[in-house]
Order: sequence, then C-alpha cells, then structure tokens
Amino acid sequence: MSNCKEVYKNYDESKNIAFFNDKPDFDIVLKCENFAGFFRGTSIARSRIKSPVKKCMVKIEFDTFL
Repeated sequence: MSNCKEVYKNYDESKNIAFFNDKPDFDIVLKCENFAGFFRGTSIARSRIKSPVKKCMVKIEFDTFL
C-alpha cells in the first residue's frame, strides 16, 4: 500500500495503479504473497482482515521462472 494522496497526485497509468472504493466496509486480505482478495465488511471478512483498504493500491508485477 502507499500514500494514496501522493499516488493520485502523481498518477500515471503506466504504473499499474488501481483505485478502489474508499468506504470503510471494504477490507483486503493478501493471499499467496501476490494475490489480493476483497471482501465487504461481513463477519467472515472481519475474521480474516489483515489491513484496511485505502483509496488505492499499487499493483505488484513479478516474473515467474519455470
């Protein structure tokens, strides 16, 4: 996660920045170190909360070597 105000001010589509709903009932759970699951503020989601979603999230890209 990064500072959304700074990200928005310096927004560049080539940086793979995604903006999400900033309502407080959205939560994020990171899985497998590279996937994010988004949940509404339900009892199931609350039991799995790792950190709150801000207004934006920077997409992390990586290469997989087989």
